[in-house]
This record gives sequence, C-alpha cells and structure tokens, in this order.
Amino acid sequence: MSCFSQSSPLYTGDFNKVRFIELVRMVEEKEKTRIYFSSPELDSLVVSCAVSGVNKLELLKAALSGTNWFLTEDRDSAVYITKGAPLTIDFSGIPIVASPDKRKERIQDNVPTQENVLITIGRQNGGALTGTVILSGYVRSAESNEALAGAELIVEGKAIVVPTDSYGYYTLALPRGRYLLRINSGGKKTTRRQIQLNQSGSMDVLMEDAVQNLTAVIVTGEKNSVTRNIQVGTNRLTLQTIKQVPVVFGETDVLKVILNCPGLLR
Repeated sequence: MSCFSQSSPLYTGDFNKVRFIELVRMVEEKEKTRIYFSSPELDSLVVSCAVSGVNKLELLKAALSGTNWFLTEDRDSAVYITKGAPLTIDFSGIPIVASPDKRKERIQDNVPTQENVLITIGRQNGGALTGTVILSGYVRSAESNEALAGAELIVEGKAIVVPTDSYGYYTLALPRGRYLLRINSGGKKTTRRQIQLNQSGSMDVLMEDAVQNLTAVIVTGEKNSVTRNIQVGTNRLTLQTIKQVPVVFGETDVLKVILNCPGLLR
C-alpha cells in the first residue's frame, strides 16, 4: 500500500455491520477526497471493524481485512481500490499494477475513467438525503455522436429500467443517494456510471462500439439432391395424328403440324 498524505483526520469507532459504501461516503465527505473502485461488489458489501486513532487508509484496510481488495493512495490523496493486486505509483503519478513477478505493467483500466469515477450531481445540503430528484440526459455513440434510441439505463439493485426515446433522451426519477447505473445498447459496449444524486441534474453518456475480432470464418453447406441423368421430353407424331389436322386446300403441311405441338416456341 502506498501513501503520500502527510496529515489527515483520524478515525475512532466501532463500525458493526455497516455497508462499505456508507463508510466510503463518510470518508469522502470528511476529507473532500475521492475513492475510486469499478466493481459493483463493493456496493453491497457489509463490513465490521473497530478502530482507534487511524487514518482513512487504515480504516478502509481494516474494513476490507480478510478480503482480496487492495488500497492505494496517490499524491492528490485519491484512493484506488483494486481486486487481486495492489496498485503502485510510478514517478509520473499514473497508477500501475505490480504483477507477481515484480514487473510493473501499465494498464489503462486502472486509470480513473468515467466508469470508476464517482459523478456527483448537485451539492449535498446538510441533513439526511431525502426526497426525489430527476436525472436526465442523452445517450450517444462515442464514434459518430449519433443518438442511441432504445438504449436501456438499469439501476443496479433496483427494479428500474428506463429506455431512451428516439432522440436518445432519458429521464430517471430517483430518491437522493448513491447509485450504480448500467447502460446497454445493441452493438455497443455495456458501460456503467457511479452517481451521487444530491439534486436534479443532467448526465450524458457516450457508448463505444462493441467490436468482435474474428479469428476464422467457416462456411458449410449440405447437398440436397444428386442429378443422375437428364431426360429430354419427346413428342411423337403419327401419320394418323397428322391427317387429323384440318387444312384448307392442298395437302397437310407437316412443318405446320410440328410447330403447333405444345411446348414449342415460335
């Protein structure tokens, strides 16, 4: 765990069966800092710990004790929570993952993005978060900026699904609080947004194309039937048939009789 803070508030208390997300909100509000994580698992995690005179990293570390989550603090006092491997900080200040063989591999997924940054809508007034607010905005394609009609905004943990209209516009009515939104659209990568709704406001979403790389294409077919031989149709004319053809003066014209046979084009 890396720490660059020189001084920070200390925490003392017995936190028994509290939601980890509530602990995060308390620290963010008290220290005016940001705590980044991308997994929805932490939204529903319930923790218990007792601490005395510890800083925010020690508090969060105690809350996540016995789990596979790791903490890192950068020079701006922002905290990154990652699963499976801790983050270290290089001289440029960009978080990188320390792999088991001690080699440092830079990965873009651990740099704060729209998905793992908490988006705060409005200012939080003193007192409890009560009442309903409206969140609205547009869902567009990141490549063409075209509106995405029929995209779905799903509130994780709630039975709320809101589609966008033909202009890519959506409206969500939710109680004040913190939420995780999942946005789906055909042919686009699923994306998520962590939001803290304090007041009514707007949030636009850009979605990237879901490109699938094909390693091979196999074309198959089935043989329905086998043609063994081709039979040509025949039509036999007897002398009696030729004599039955009516004629006007003269003898029967054999060529005209043949041309009048069915199936022949003149």
